[in-house]
Amino acid sequence: MKRSESDTELLRTALKRGYFKIPRQTSLVDIADEHDISDGEAMECLHTEIDNILRDHFDGIDAADAAEQD
Repeated sequence: MKRSESDTELLRTALKRGYFKIPRQTSLVDIADEHDISDGEAMECLHTEIDNILRDHFDGIDAADAAEQD
């Protein structure tokens, strides 16, 4: 799936600001504010971008493939 430049930039911001560290070094609200979007939009963008990256990494595995393994 093609990544949008804005989704990629949002993910890059989250990484640079420490959103994925434990404990988090920034909040979703702060990241969303920096990109002038709602926190709901930011979460959706992050989930979409991470999903795309993982699918690329695991050769396009999809939800149907995962369900078959349960």
